[in-house]
This record gives sequence, C-alpha cells and structure tokens, in this order.
Amino acid sequence: MNSRNILNILLATLIALSVWSCNSDDTEEVYISADYSNVSVLSFSLGKDDSILQYLDTVFFSVDLDNARIFNADSLPVGTKINKKLTVNISLPSVSKAMLYFNGTEGRDSVDYLTSSTDSVDFTNGPVLLRVVSLDATTARDYSIQINIHKMNPDSLEWSRAARRDLPTNIVDIRATKTVEWQSKYYCLTAGASSAEMAVAANLADDEWTVNESHLPDNARVETLAATTEALYILDSDNTLYRSVDGGIMWVSTGVSMSHIYGGYGDQLLGTVKYGATYVQLSYPDAVDASVAPALPAGCPVSGTSNTLLYTTEWSEYPMLMMNGGRMADGSLTGASWAYDGKQWANISIDPALAREGVSLIPYFAFKTSAYWVVNSYSVLLAVGGSTLSSNRNTVYISYDKGVHWAVAMESLQLPDYIPGFADASALIGTSVLGSRSSSAWTSLEPKGTMIVPQSLPAGRASQLITQWECPYIYLFGGVTFEGQTMNQVWRGAINRLTFRPLQ
Repeated sequence: MNSRNILNILLATLIALSVWSCNSDDTEEVYISADYSNVSVLSFSLGKDDSILQYLDTVFFSVDLDNARIFNADSLPVGTKINKKLTVNISLPSVSKAMLYFNGTEGRDSVDYLTSSTDSVDFTNGPVLLRVVSLDATTARDYSIQINIHKMNPDSLEWSRAARRDLPTNIVDIRATKTVEWQSKYYCLTAGASSAEMAVAANLADDEWTVNESHLPDNARVETLAATTEALYILDSDNTLYRSVDGGIMWVSTGVSMSHIYGGYGDQLLGTVKYGATYVQLSYPDAVDASVAPALPAGCPVSGTSNTLLYTTEWSEYPMLMMNGGRMADGSLTGASWAYDGKQWANISIDPALAREGVSLIPYFAFKTSAYWVVNSYSVLLAVGGSTLSSNRNTVYISYDKGVHWAVAMESLQLPDYIPGFADASALIGTSVLGSRSSSAWTSLEPKGTMIVPQSLPAGRASQLITQWECPYIYLFGGVTFEGQTMNQVWRGAINRLTFRPLQ
C-alpha cells in the first residue's frame, strides 16, 4: 500500500470520528492535558546579595505550573537595580537536565544548573528561560523566570491630579458645603448667597448626581449637616435644630436647641448646648432637656470636631461612636479622640494627634512589608486636614488602634503638595469595581499597577480569570481655607496596592 492510500485512509478515519463526535448524545467535553509532574519546579528563589537588596534571598517567587511562569508576585521596591548577575536556588524532582538560558553582555549565554548551580545568571535583559528535562528524557518543559520591580510605590496613597471634580451643584457662588451618607446614598448640600441645592448619588464611583433645590431654614449652618438612621439634621445660627426626612429638600424645626452636633448614633442625634455656665450632653429625640442633661466631661470639645465613626469593640456592650479634635470650652484646641458608648463621652487617647479643629477622620487601610517581604494589611484611622490656631494643615496622622495612639503617618500616606491645606472637608469611602468591564465614570483615571496581593491575606487559585475587583476609594468633598473660603473640589484617592489586579 503506497503512502497516498495510507494518508487517505487516515483522513477518512479522522472525518468519521469527527462526525461521530458531533452527533454523539454524550455532550461532555473531554480534555487531554500533558503530565508535567516529572518536570515540575518545586520552588525558586534568588541568592543572597545585599549590594542589590537586603534579604534578597527571602523574596517569595510564585511558580505557576499551569502557565510555566516563575515570578515574584510582590514586586521589588521602586528603583531596585538588577544590574548584575545573580545566583538562583531551584528545587526540582530528579531530572536529567536543567538549563538556564539568558541574554548576557556578550550575547546568548547559558548555565547548566545541575552541574554548576552556583554560577550566576543575568536578568538584566528580561526573562530567563529554564528548560527542564525529565529523568527518562521523555518530557521537557520551558519556564519563563521574571523578576518584577514596582514602577510606583504600592503602599502610597495616590491622589491623581486628573481624579478631581467640582462639587455637584449648579450654584456658582458656593458659600458652604457638607456631604454625608444616609440610607445607602450620598447627599451633598451646597449653599450660595440666596439658594441651596442637595445633590444625591447612589454610587460615588458613577459620579451621577440628581440635584434638587433645598429649602433650608434661614441662616442655616450648612457645616452642621448630620445624619441618623431616621433623618437628616441641621442647625441654624440661633442654635435651633431642624429635621428632614425627604433627603434634605424640606426642613422642619424640632424646637430643640443645640450649639454643636457631634453625629448620629443609631436613631439618636448627639450634640451639646451651653446651659448656664456648663456645656451639657444632649441626645435627640430621647434626651433634650438641657436642665437635667449631664455635663460634658472636662476637656470634651464643644465645637469643631471631626466627623464621627461607629465601631464595635470587645470592651463595650454597645457600639462606640468616635470623633477626633475640636475646640474645647476654654477656646483651646485638642488632638484627642473621644468616644461615646451609648451613655457618656470619654477621652480614649493616650497619644493624641496634632491639636486642630475641622479634621476629616477616615477609616482605611495601611500596608507594611516586613524585612522578609511579607506584606501585612492593617485597618487604620487617618486624621487629615484641619486648622490650628494659626493655619490650615494637611499633615496626615495615623492610628492603628482606633484613636488610642496617634502618630504622623509615613510619607507615602501624606497629601501631595498640589492639595492645599484645608479644614472641614467631608470624608467618605466609596467602593469602585475596577477592571476591563467597569462602568465607573472614574475608570480611565485609575492608578496603574502590576498584579499583586498581600501574602498575609487569604489567596487561592481562581476558577476563572479575574477581570473585576473592588477597591475602596477615599473621597474628600469641599473644605474651607484658613480664611474661611469654601473650596469647590472633590478629590479621590486610594492606596496603589488596592488598585492592582489581584493575583490568581
């Protein structure tokens, strides 16, 4: 039988098998995959070289057996110079060959790892190829080895100049503004000389606001806008408390007098007013009789406090409401944090922040990389902006223990020079869905980065390619200059690491 007949028979057989498979009732797809277990790279690391980076030998490298890739998921610091040959440590099963191929200074070069494991390898000119051949020489596989170096500081709080907006309002001569979250929506109140508007958005990332006229009471103090679970509240210049249940369109007097609003605690609004010579603690609607109200503790601020944050703790039966900074009854400023446990206020700070008023308090994240390249994530509080007695400050303070200890945050978390000092900015957290299919109005303005995930966070192999992931962004609405001028701006920022696509 000649070769042409043999080919015809094989072709006919393949066609018949194809027709049979297409008409088969069994719709289960069968995949045949190669077995590379006898040429699998078990682990990989670089040799010690302190002239390049301290603890270089402890940098963790991921071995992607599915795609034959070896790389450091947590990239090396910005500016790391891989400008010389490096030794490598490779763990393998019993194999007959393990060759490293790379572009050296004099062209293509190679190292036989089995016979010369201490020879150095040049990573200067891109990925290195590792070819592994099984002990019986029946299976071979090529691996690409890549050393990743960050192009930006992953732990830096990024405030892009492009990621800036004007306040969502039609008012040109903005005299005051305040933004709060209420019943899962965001409300931005702006007021001019003769009118006021309330803008409402369901998602800060979409940047889609519905703007309506707000019928504020005469001489409303816009900066006092606050929310409970039930309503929005605001004070006027006579200390009368007003209430709105329709999202800040119409306002009704409660008949209660408060000089300062701290914030909402469930359905209660916490505030204070001076009764006689003493500032007392009020809670609307349950406890508003100033004549029998308990006095505020000594040193508790009576104005200029930050926004409040609600959290739970193992030391208290009830949720804690916390604030930072403010002006005390004697006119001096404080940098301490005060917390309310459902009954009374208490100073919880051992190491206070800078004494100032109008601070923006932000619950966020910070990351620390240990000497052995393990990335740890921490829930932190950031105290941003505020005014001292002489100027506005944009120094960022950080607390790892909910306001008990404060310290100046690391340089990577400080505000950039192009964001001027401010006070009384409204700080909110909004989650964006990042990725190729994101519909966010801010999508094109995301910081760019490489794939990375903190090693301290749970991770596993995903069944599908990750094309979308959530990132919490900080939004700063408005603010005032030291001279009292309202700043028509919305800034958005995030830790770079949170914008990177998670590693699979």
